[in-house]
Amino acid sequence: MAFGRLKIMMPQPGHMLGLILMGVLLLSALLYYREVKVQRYLEPSLAIAQPRIEFNRRIRQVIEKEFGSARPVGLIFSANSIFVEDALIFRDPAKREVPDPAFMARLSQVFLSILGDPEMRLQFDLILIGTSLPLSPHVQMNRIKRFEMQHIAESIMDALYNAEPEIEKNYKNYFASTAIPVLRTKSDKWVEFRIIPNEHLHTEMIKSLEKYFF
Repeated sequence: MAFGRLKIMMPQPGHMLGLILMGVLLLSALLYYREVKVQRYLEPSLAIAQPRIEFNRRIRQVIEKEFGSARPVGLIFSANSIFVEDALIFRDPAKREVPDPAFMARLSQVFLSILGDPEMRLQFDLILIGTSLPLSPHVQMNRIKRFEMQHIAESIMDALYNAEPEIEKNYKNYFASTAIPVLRTKSDKWVEFRIIPNEHLHTEMIKSLEKYFF
């Protein structure tokens, strides 16, 4: 009797197969729903990032063309900025007085290639040459240091012009120099060449998003 009742309670093989198939269908539907949600999030995100990714990729190509894939230690490209250590730029990094003509000649070719490409030139308004200014609690010392770092930034810009006169002749309006305040804990032994995007790059981002809204 007990065995008979147990046999009646146990699902039949056909029922078990049906339940398994139903579970597989429900799981597939859940995974598909989640995949669609992720895709709806990722596609617009990639559309926004794509123009900037492509712009940065082309800049990396220009840098690698001039310096090779194994770039020298002290030269980094990240987030639209080329960071160069003092040891590469100056003959005597401690004094920061005379930029190294050989290195500046190679660096000037990087900027000349970027500026000489009409498509890339449309993507930005300015290349800001910035020297780091670690701020201290002393206002007067900060003021003196600011003038010093500003002068160094201007000397680097002049060295670029001397290394490649075409930059000064045709693209001088794309360059500016300044001292950039940073935290005292940050090193001031780096020079930043910040490539500042313009509205054209933002327009490209908006165009890439049109299909998601219209």
